[in-house]
Amino acid sequence: MFPQDRQKTETIYSFLRDQQYALAVEHLKNELPVYPHSRCLLSLLGYCYYHMQDFENASAQYEQLIKYHPNVEEYRVYYAQSLWKAGMHDEAIRASTHVQSPQYQQQMTFMKAAIKYEQEDIQGLQMILKQCPSEDVETIVANSCLCYKVVKQERTIFFFAHNETIFFEKKKGRKI
Repeated sequence: MFPQDRQKTETIYSFLRDQQYALAVEHLKNELPVYPHSRCLLSLLGYCYYHMQDFENASAQYEQLIKYHPNVEEYRVYYAQSLWKAGMHDEAIRASTHVQSPQYQQQMTFMKAAIKYEQEDIQGLQMILKQCPSEDVETIVANSCLCYKVVKQERTIFFFAHNETIFFEKKKGRKI
C-alpha cells in the first residue's frame, strides 16, 4: 500500500464517520475512473448515496456491484431496497425475486408488503401477509397497518355516502 492510498482511505472513512457523505462521494468518484469495478469503491458509493437519500444513484451502484460481484447476496438486497426507496416499485419487486438466500427472504417479503401498502393494493398486501408467520412482530405491525387502511377507507366511504345523502337532501330543499 502506498502512503497516498492510506491517506485517501483515512480521509474517506473520516467523512463516513462524520456522516459527510457528499464529501466522501466527491472523493470516491475521483477514484472511479482508476478502479471502475472496485467492490470497495462501488459499495461505499452505494452506501453514501443511500444515506444521502439519493436512492437512484444508490441503486445504480448496487446494480454495478451485482454485475461485477454476482455472488454477494447483500448487494441484491441493497439494490432492491434502493429501488423501493426511489419509488421504483415494480423494479424493486422484480429485483427482490433474485434474492435467493433464506436469511433475506423475510426481509424481502416485508419490503414487498410495504410496497403493496404504499400502492394501496389491499388484496396484494393481504396475499403477502397470509404467507408470513402470524406471531412475528413485523407481521403483526403490517396487519395492524392493513387494518388501519381498510377501516379508514371504510369510514371514508361511509362519510362520503352519508354526506352525499345530506347534500342531495339539501339540494331538494328538504330539512334534515
